[in-house]
Amino acid sequence: MFPGVSAAELFAPARISTGKTPTRHSIELVTSGAVLTAAMVEVVTQARECIVSVGSRSREPAYLLEIERALRREPNLIHYRILIGPPHSQVLKDHLLRLVELDEIPAAGARRKRLYVSMLTDLAADHERFFIVSERTAVIVLPSANSPGNFDTGLVVRDDTYVQGLILHGKALYGKHRLENVKAVEDLRVLR
Repeated sequence: MFPGVSAAELFAPARISTGKTPTRHSIELVTSGAVLTAAMVEVVTQARECIVSVGSRSREPAYLLEIERALRREPNLIHYRILIGPPHSQVLKDHLLRLVELDEIPAAGARRKRLYVSMLTDLAADHERFFIVSERTAVIVLPSANSPGNFDTGLVVRDDTYVQGLILHGKALYGKHRLENVKAVEDLRVLR
């Protein structure tokens, strides 16, 4: 699963994030909401070719806004957003609407379709998962050890082989229930 990392290393006591940048080929455990959000924003700001986001619970405005900024800034950046069931918050639905509206205005110099948004609807077969990945880094959100309601724990992975595999994983989830126009997004029911 993590090339170049032995089982002993993988299950050794985790290095808790200190906010310092880890080495290029590393796995870092973060257990702070602020550090997790910063890592997710970093994934987006470093993206030049592709951002793949999977999950329906995103509600962090700074992270969602950074995706919108990246798509405005990088005319050839492609974004995949795969929902696992309907969005859990109005914040995410509003973000999806802005993405679709942004995609309707072609970016200067854009040469291809840039937005791929779909939703998996068979929640018995399509288990929830949460990650964001671009060319060099992935953030995988884990269950919180701090509180059952928090999303403040994750792995920051900077392993080229694993990161590329996770990009392919996310793209493979892109499906038939596409949400790539305003009406499709407006028709979504928000769970909370």
